[in-house]
Amino acid sequence: MRTLLLGLGNDLRGDDAIGLHVVDYVRSLNICSTDVSIERTLVSGIHLLSYFPNYEKVCIVDSVQVKDEEIGRFWKLSPEELKRCDFSMRVTHGIGIHALLDILRMIGYENPREVKLFLIGIKKMNDYYYECLDNISSSLRNIIPSVGQQIVKEIN
Repeated sequence: MRTLLLGLGNDLRGDDAIGLHVVDYVRSLNICSTDVSIERTLVSGIHLLSYFPNYEKVCIVDSVQVKDEEIGRFWKLSPEELKRCDFSMRVTHGIGIHALLDILRMIGYENPREVKLFLIGIKKMNDYYYECLDNISSSLRNIIPSVGQQIVKEIN
């Protein structure tokens, strides 16, 4: 099954880039099957549509802003399970994964047939004050290997 592992984030927003760092780690292991493509992107919302149609399975790695006690927590969710979560933002930053999948179906695409969301909890950011941080926090950096290994088990 052709699988896409897609890391989302913004390199200039500190912990928001955790999805990018995790997919970089997975790529560095060089142990994924040849049917797995690993990509990283700064785009979000409707712009993600271009990544989906060529793969039967899409796995998205992203951050989600959470309460302090959930920072660093790792979730493996289906789109249906995501609906039941009370996150302050959704994985696609402005348009829900369900809307993206519905758009693909409306324009005639069958893929992806399976979507998995791998989310890592990060501290809530101030939407009105943009602080440029080019590094993720050490506490999140330390969980990258563990999260990466769990993802490899899911996608291979």
